Amino acid sequence: MENTRKLDKQNVEDIIGLSPLQEGILFHHVSEPGTYVEQLSFRLTGFTSSEAVRQAWDVLGEEIQSLRTVFRWEKVDKPVQIFLRRKVIPMTEHDLVSLHQVEQDVRLKEIREAERDRGIALESDPFRLTICKLSQTELEMVLTYHHILFDGWSTGLLLQKFIDVYRTIEEGKPRELIHQPSYKEFIRWHQKQDRKAQHEYWKQVLAGFDNRTRLPGIKATDVRNREMNADHDEIGAITYQLTEEQSAKLQFCANDHQVTLATLVYTAWGLILGRWNNADDVVFGTTVSGRKANIKGIDQMIGLFINTLPLRVSTNGQERVSELLRRMDYSLNEREDFESAPLYEISGLSEIDKRETLFDSLVVMENYPLDERLNRSGDGKKLELTSLSKKMNYPLTLGVYPFQGLKLEINYQTALFAPEVITRFADQFVQMLLALTEAGDRLVAQLDPLLPKERAALLGPWSGTELPYQQNVTVDQLFAAQVERTPNHLAVVMGDVQLTYQELHEKSNRLARTLHQHGIQRGATVVLLMEKSVELIVGLLAILKAGGAYLPIDPALPDERIQYMSDDSAAVMVLTVSQHKERAPIRLPILDLKDPTVFAEDSCDLPVVTEPKDVAVIYYTSGSTGLPKGVEIEHHGIVNQKAYVEHVLGIGTEDRIGQFASFAFNATIWEVFMALLNGAQLHLLGPNLIQDPAELTNYFETQGITTVTMAPTYLSQLDPLRFPKLKRLITAGSESSPKLVRSWGDRIFYLNAYGSTETTNSALVWHYIPGEPIPEPVPIGKPFPNKRVYLLDNYLRLQPIGAVGEICVGGAGTARGYVNKPELTAERFVPNPYVPGERLYRTGDIGRWREDGTVEFIGRLDRQVKVRGFRIEIGEVEATIRQHPNIAQTVVAPVEDGRGDRALCAYVVWGESEEKGIAELKEFLISRMPAYMIPAYWVELQELPLTPSRKIDMKQLPDPRTLLESHGERVLPKNEWEEIIAACWREVLRLESVSVQDSFFDLGGNSIMIMHLHGKFEKRFPNLFEIPDLFSNPTVQQQAAFLERKLTCQEERTVLEIALPHGLQADRVLAAGYEWKFEEELYQSLQEIAVHEGVTIEAVLVGLWLYHLGDRTGQQELKVDTLLVPFNEVRPLFLPVNQYTEFGELFRAAESGARSDASTSYSMGQLKRARAGLLPLIYKKECLTLTIDLFDNYDLVIELSGDHMSLESKTDLVREEILEAWVQGYLEVLRLVVSHYAARIG
Repeated sequence: MENTRKLDKQNVEDIIGLSPLQEGILFHHVSEPGTYVEQLSFRLTGFTSSEAVRQAWDVLGEEIQSLRTVFRWEKVDKPVQIFLRRKVIPMTEHDLVSLHQVEQDVRLKEIREAERDRGIALESDPFRLTICKLSQTELEMVLTYHHILFDGWSTGLLLQKFIDVYRTIEEGKPRELIHQPSYKEFIRWHQKQDRKAQHEYWKQVLAGFDNRTRLPGIKATDVRNREMNADHDEIGAITYQLTEEQSAKLQFCANDHQVTLATLVYTAWGLILGRWNNADDVVFGTTVSGRKANIKGIDQMIGLFINTLPLRVSTNGQERVSELLRRMDYSLNEREDFESAPLYEISGLSEIDKRETLFDSLVVMENYPLDERLNRSGDGKKLELTSLSKKMNYPLTLGVYPFQGLKLEINYQTALFAPEVITRFADQFVQMLLALTEAGDRLVAQLDPLLPKERAALLGPWSGTELPYQQNVTVDQLFAAQVERTPNHLAVVMGDVQLTYQELHEKSNRLARTLHQHGIQRGATVVLLMEKSVELIVGLLAILKAGGAYLPIDPALPDERIQYMSDDSAAVMVLTVSQHKERAPIRLPILDLKDPTVFAEDSCDLPVVTEPKDVAVIYYTSGSTGLPKGVEIEHHGIVNQKAYVEHVLGIGTEDRIGQFASFAFNATIWEVFMALLNGAQLHLLGPNLIQDPAELTNYFETQGITTVTMAPTYLSQLDPLRFPKLKRLITAGSESSPKLVRSWGDRIFYLNAYGSTETTNSALVWHYIPGEPIPEPVPIGKPFPNKRVYLLDNYLRLQPIGAVGEICVGGAGTARGYVNKPELTAERFVPNPYVPGERLYRTGDIGRWREDGTVEFIGRLDRQVKVRGFRIEIGEVEATIRQHPNIAQTVVAPVEDGRGDRALCAYVVWGESEEKGIAELKEFLISRMPAYMIPAYWVELQELPLTPSRKIDMKQLPDPRTLLESHGERVLPKNEWEEIIAACWREVLRLESVSVQDSFFDLGGNSIMIMHLHGKFEKRFPNLFEIPDLFSNPTVQQQAAFLERKLTCQEERTVLEIALPHGLQADRVLAAGYEWKFEEELYQSLQEIAVHEGVTIEAVLVGLWLYHLGDRTGQQELKVDTLLVPFNEVRPLFLPVNQYTEFGELFRAAESGARSDASTSYSMGQLKRARAGLLPLIYKKECLTLTIDLFDNYDLVIELSGDHMSLESKTDLVREEILEAWVQGYLEVLRLVVSHYAARIG
């Protein structure tokens, strides 16, 4: 064991196990060295003798057990701590007296950093001391130690003892050793606790909590993987010192409600977390002293007693504040009997995914005023804290110091949070805390953390701006006015068919008169059952002129759905073309727009019969009941869009609009009327054109298309350089990306838009200004003119800037409601609490206000998702699947399809019938729903997983892409190694039997138990397993196979080396190194190639390296060693590069070889070199956990690390200038391959 000193048995006082908290800390120390290393630095004023300081700590070392403690965890069943009889505390001295103060400060900082960088050896010296002499009366004392020894309370006790001992030494007084009770008493007390009762209590407390509480404005994608973000050692802090009046109010409030100050703080923290999460149920961490044990003198013991516990705050907006405070205080008192339970066990009882932490924020009620306690004597000696260094184990921590008034300190990891967001969050927390003192008997929902300035912004300019528009006209009136201005301009084009504005006007007039003759009047609904065509444009204008509302229906939909839409909307007629007549709903009259007689009436203008509040169009969207719902859009919303298009976008007669969306979807409103109400040409893009990006590109160039609206998912297939005539680009329908914005927006006017059918397709827009930073994710922008946008919580309260809220939209263009669904209309279209007489549409989307007044889209409140640009209500898909007679249960969930795109997966449980088959089930759905709604993945289960609260446990649903089989029977050990390992598992997990295919963690294992298991393996199989090996091989079967490879493959492996041509050799062994960071655009392009070919980016980089190396060496059959999968197992990769005709084949071969069956792997110690040629190794740093000199075996070592790559050499086979040429040539190959793919797939 590295750095482990053999102990003198005569010097061992006692050996005991660890407390649960110590076990958890030890695990983090082993897996992440450097965690829980703490450092306190004190300025000692009036301490004249550094020798007396040293002697004082020698005395303390004898008195205090924690200072004589070392730890062992390898080759033992369970980790232990060993109390030594005697132990010298390591001390280092520095004399800085000769330095000026500034120089002293710099040197002190260097000394502290050096001490921290040394780390801590728990096996020998968990505590050490550094003394720096600054003057004859001043010293700096630096304590560097591991938190596993003692807690904050103990720190205060320890320093007080230090001062007392120092004084006795300085005064020359004798001092008897004072031995404290052994920490062993606390361990024994802990072991006697009723674990079953603890488990039952905490299981009940956390029952039903299955959605982690997120933190405010987190910058990283997810806190779960924060170790993959930037180094988060740097800590930011915000401090508040409440006034005497504010502190007195809080204390009075606590007394008045007969609760503690801690109850007020915890309640306020829970409420503000709830507001930022838009949730009534949150969990965060709290600390307890852990000194409730009935042990004499425990309050004076030095050791690790503190414990961290979850606190759940469940609120109801209609509950009284007084009731909430009493309930919180009761729960805090109730948990005292169960507060010794270890956090890792409590977390295991929750319904949160076991791979996630239960909470990410911590509230600490400090109970020891360190400086105040230590400086009460009047002898001139002063001990002042000058520097404190602790690793933050949670991203966000609130410290509360209730000593002189009330001091609040919020610490946060700067790599995860923007300072301005945390500052606002902290301000709102203080506001919420103070609001409790003035709540009286108000409702919880009435508590308001918003500051006046913030409220004014959210109700003022941030909520929307006005743009004059013609509020008293209708769409058909605006079109008629445009015809007068540009009668001979081309209006609509599709293929060879085109009409001028005058022709379109006259033809639609004739059809409108025909509609009148057939009884179409104001308010009637007419179905447009046809594909995208010029006739369709004629039809919709005719319906509007006749006073009706048009209902576009895709003729490719199932008959049942077409019939439902026409019946539900009370449609009175169908306009179609001959080839779709048979698809028309029954019992409705049909007009065939290919029949010339329907255009036989007069072409003169019709009298205007509609009003701005009349319905212009009905769109049917996915509905949660299993049936679609019709949204009624009124004229005024489309008219409002015309003003924006004209005055902001500047669309006019010189523009040509590419109409991209299907006519059955709401985007057509935006596209069609953008052109026809502003004198531009409308180019209808047919499905064949859209399905061929190359043809579409050519069409845009030849036709001079200036403006288009597209989904980012489609746009990513196009090359912006091939659209020289495009002036404006609007993306909508799915999330854009900074790369996409920059590639297009630096050349043309770029908008990212957000809206829904219920808002007439427009609610928010974001305009990119070239050269400015692009936020990630790309915002959805600021409110569309004449709209009002709010982010509200579940009680329709304004959410703070940065907090999560439901996007609610009001103002011009708010739809009338849903056809024949008054209850749903009342639920989704609610009175605007901030503008009397106005309605708000509750979108069900959630977002947050950014600091610049734009909105960031986050996701859905309900279970509506977008798949390939189509918004789908998952409940509708589930309801339709349940209609199948052989389905007992089903749940549908969104998953990633391997390319990073979203797809649907259906999990089904069959009924009693013998007739079971996914193929037949798909056929059943094809006749009932559009193809885009049919799940791409299907998983058959015996039963759906449930949470303890009997809800479907979505997190336990298997990944359809990696699922090999469902719920197999228990598989017993089949050989000696599996028997031995299974026995160890049973002992650690305390189970009677285990299946060799079960995951250790699925059986209740956790990180602490992994350490126990590793200890048992070390006794049976010394030095063959490392802890990461157990994580990467979580089943008995995998661990046995790993062990067998280690034990049975001890023979040397003779490896193939690369023969090099003459003239490359150096005259001596040379060491050379090259490191480079890929340009952002190049690396992103390589990632896109990897996605396109369905491989990892490592496979692309490795494959191209071998391709290049083969070209340079003249060897077309190459072999390298790779280490690209955890842990420490080399897998040989053999590639005959001359046999591949496509790069994709090369990449897939590299992927397959580097991740081949583990049976081909071997350890580096087994290598046998002939030293007749070159042997390279390509590896990822995180996959190598051994401390080893790679050049003992290899000539070239290539390391892959994200967008960094390095090459090191130590050989006489290749000269340095040759290596440099190889590196430069390799980078050129990468650029050429990127260009090749851009031309091929761009």
